[in-house]
Amino acid sequence: AVVSTQSTGVDVDGKCIERNTDYPGGTFMTIEGIPAVSICVKECTRDKRCVRSVVCIKSKTCFLKDKTHGKATEKKNFISVKRKEKSQKESDVDNKDRNKIDNFVDVDRKCIERNTDYPGGTFMTIEGIPAVSICVKECTRDKRCVRSVVCIKSKTCFLKDKTHGKATEKKNFISVKRKEKSQKDSDVDNKDRNKIENFVD
Repeated sequence: AVVSTQSTGVDVDGKCIERNTDYPGGTFMTIEGIPAVSICVKECTRDKRCVRSVVCIKSKTCFLKDKTHGKATEKKNFISVKRKEKSQKESDVDNKDRNKIDNFVDVDRKCIERNTDYPGGTFMTIEGIPAVSICVKECTRDKRCVRSVVCIKSKTCFLKDKTHGKATEKKNFISVKRKEKSQKDSDVDNKDRNKIENFVD
């Protein structure tokens, strides 16, 4: 049977969970304010390191655990769910979602910081961008911009100036540091600019 209560957010199969149980240590990611336990369980299946998800029902906090975690200990308001391998159908759906994200995140992976935001310093917000490269391009066009930050979920671009704060972990956000243009890129831009100036005479 599936246990489901709004106050606890426990919406996973009761047979799969260990109530009032924690596994200390081995936490590699913490997610606060989850609406339901299933969100934590799903995040665990998305990360190869994760072998178990632990949730504090009271604070609605999710702890993803790797294989270095300790032995089970009794802890009130905590529940533990051991990772269950996905079916082929679930894997296919996840791969489809992943492909959508990969198409959206169309910049060099070496240049990006995943799940990272730089709070403050936003001087321009662009909503509904079709791809991350659009945000990166807009950053290079403005002298004030030192970094572009994108919320993948809402497809929103935030252009940041040098007053932004330090890097903070934020799910579904990616950050790209401004890369100075090569001489070739600058020459192309100047050529385009000259065409526009000749047209707007």
